[in-house]
Amino acid sequence: MKDERLRSKEWKKYIFPLDKLYSVCYTYNMPGEQSFGKVREMLGEKGYTLVRISGSHHIFKKPGETLLSIPVHKGKVKPYYVRQIEKI
Repeated sequence: MKDERLRSKEWKKYIFPLDKLYSVCYTYNMPGEQSFGKVREMLGEKGYTLVRISGSHHIFKKPGETLLSIPVHKGKVKPYYVRQIEKI
């Protein structure tokens, strides 16, 4: 009886192009985690200053604006918050 399943080498040649496509789509369109230093610079350029730190949340303030809370874990800021900062 002949085995109809793909051998591992044959299977990989179909999967790897999808991995490359996935990495190209998501690395160029979405910002990844940023260091807190970089995020702090971005906010500084937009007129925000660090007011206080409460646990892992760094609170920023801009005159005439509401407070902005950015959670920081292991010195990194999640992509969601980076995108929100870019929209400001």
